[in-house]
Amino acid sequence: MGPPTDGDMGNGGGPCGPADWFDMTRDFNAYFDKRRTDQDSDIRLRETRVRKVRAEGEARITFTTRQVGKGAAEDARRIADVFTAWRRQVYGDTGTLTLRAHDYDVITQKW
Repeated sequence: MGPPTDGDMGNGGGPCGPADWFDMTRDFNAYFDKRRTDQDSDIRLRETRVRKVRAEGEARITFTTRQVGKGAAEDARRIADVFTAWRRQVYGDTGTLTLRAHDYDVITQKW
């Protein structure tokens, strides 16, 4: 069985609006919480959405942090690293991830 982005429902995911985004917030929060370090204490994951566009994955994570500038980018990279490990371990897929904080995109990278 493929990832929940390939079907109607699975592993806590489900369609999110007309663009077929799946809400993976609960699942990724659970995975991230088990891997938190002291450096992650200011990070709050607000929303994690994943979809497939053709065969390529696309994800968007909205988070909050007390960090600004370089510190926010470092937090975003930490989230991206954990997200990449999660998607590869659990779903075995790849795609493009965008992390957003304070109403602006912090980083976009491949997973």
